[in-house]
Amino acid sequence: MATIDLGKIKLVWKGAYDNSTAYTPDDVVSSGGASYICILASTGNAVSNGTYWNLLAQGGTDVGTTITTQGDIVYRDGSGLQRLGAGTSGYFLKTQGSGANPVWGEVSGTFKSMNYTIYGQQQVVGGVSNNNSKFSNLAVTVTPQSASSKFLLSATISGETFDSPWDYVFNFIRTVGGSDTDIGDLLHTTTGTGGYQGISAVPTSYAASSVNDDSTPEGATFQVVDAPNTTSAITYVPTFIGNGSNFGLNRCVSTGNENFVSTMYVMEF
Repeated sequence: MATIDLGKIKLVWKGAYDNSTAYTPDDVVSSGGASYICILASTGNAVSNGTYWNLLAQGGTDVGTTITTQGDIVYRDGSGLQRLGAGTSGYFLKTQGSGANPVWGEVSGTFKSMNYTIYGQQQVVGGVSNNNSKFSNLAVTVTPQSASSKFLLSATISGETFDSPWDYVFNFIRTVGGSDTDIGDLLHTTTGTGGYQGISAVPTSYAASSVNDDSTPEGATFQVVDAPNTTSAITYVPTFIGNGSNFGLNRCVSTGNENFVSTMYVMEF
């Protein structure tokens, strides 16, 4: 009975290429991260010799040797693959156009965060003569995303003064690491005028006079932009400055029989 030699019926893996090994067609070897198949019996012919070998699978780059840390990103520069380490929290991946490498960019000129306090209880806030008296229950604490951040401060104070409203002004205090900064003082270019310095005047209907007592207390909204130049935690609080008289927050002076809500918003951009 005749015998027919079919040769190899499947590829034969031979491992890494060895210059001293005799290879026959359909033997497969590895070399330089790629794999090659023998097409003609060969001993001592390198895999780069196309007479004896064909490329079977091209080896790739092991990116595990390029990126080493959680958050790494791999990109190609003019010569090969490169690692871009994790950026600062809140930054974005920024392309610099053709022929340039990507970088992490800081978000600027856009809204970053908003924090607020809403306070709806009645409170008599004690006045300090010619100094800031804090509406402490409206304080808002934030941690800037970057030192270049700016903050829009907006407070709506509802209630009534215990004395003539022209003896009061509204203001903001910034506290960092236990140290207070008077925002009104930062913005005023003149001093020694004999009056109180703040962000906003108090409307006349805030007064607990014989004309409007318990009838016309109202809310006043005042705003300012602050650039603290820090990444440390900041506490902002609205204040009033007056002659030492108290302030009825969210209430009328005499009876407290009307109830209001006051708010403080801090927006980072």
